[in-house]
Amino acid sequence: MVASFDELRLSGGSVNGAIAATRCTYDAAGNGTGCAAAGTVNVAATWMANGDLDLGIEWEDQFHVPGAFVFIDRQNGKFRGATATRTIGDVSFDTASGGRFVDTGVANQMVLLVCPKGC
Repeated sequence: MVASFDELRLSGGSVNGAIAATRCTYDAAGNGTGCAAAGTVNVAATWMANGDLDLGIEWEDQFHVPGAFVFIDRQNGKFRGATATRTIGDVSFDTASGGRFVDTGVANQMVLLVCPKGC
């Protein structure tokens, strides 16, 4: 696999390469009858940024059950909206069709679980 990513401006990135493929067969009832190596499949993805660079907290969750536990899950960093195209074999998919949200970013994630009486 070959990958590139603009970590500073988050303007875009790409990845492409070949992955091992496996072909499986099934009987009429849907039961697996076997799998075998099927060569390689080329894969690729590209994304291009759109919109402003957003710095800060992307999300934070907190749950507190008195006497039981405190859970905090937080992700922060820099993020930017994007459009993306991916190709598997000879089939391409893009975010323009299907209304999917894509973003790109560099993030730090923190998960904290405190159980005063044991978890």
